[in-house]
Amino acid sequence: MRVLLIDHGGPDTTSLVGALEGLEAACDVCPADGLELAEILRRKPRRILLAPGLRAPEDCRIARQIVQELAGQVPILGIGLGMHVIASVSGARLVPAKKRRRKDLSLLLRHDGKGLFEALPSPLALGRDDAPLALEGGDDPPPFLEYSAWSMDGGAILGLRLSGLGVEGLQVLPPSFLTPVGADLLFNFLYRSQTW
Repeated sequence: MRVLLIDHGGPDTTSLVGALEGLEAACDVCPADGLELAEILRRKPRRILLAPGLRAPEDCRIARQIVQELAGQVPILGIGLGMHVIASVSGARLVPAKKRRRKDLSLLLRHDGKGLFEALPSPLALGRDDAPLALEGGDDPPPFLEYSAWSMDGGAILGLRLSGLGVEGLQVLPPSFLTPVGADLLFNFLYRSQTW
């Protein structure tokens, strides 16, 4: 399985590559800066992963183009910043995240059991990502956007998908994907996402 990983300069890109390669995926890592959609199309990726980074979603030109142009054609997974890009493109509102008081690095995440979470128990224990932005909740997400995962300690939205388009986002630490639970999530992305 060939995965194109769009690198936004986050410190954990190597852990994501290692986790994907551990599931027998071949990774092409491309820095987001200077990358053009034509180059992505030329590479013919089977999956695209939008990696974390320290940018604002509106500054991620190529990631935004990928979501706008390739949703429904190539399964896409956004982690951290990648999830924020998906949310932003879909019209969701991002707000400054609330500061946590606890120093706990773990996270219990409950989910809807669909897409990325198919056949996985709920809740899942993963690494907490203290992103500067959070998805503003509410009962009425924008059209085509579904919320798919929430924190057990406060209900923050930690997962989303674009309905029927094979696009999922998740707000957890990338080293979480080196755990058995994280490997199960990536397995679903790599080998089950064509059916989403």
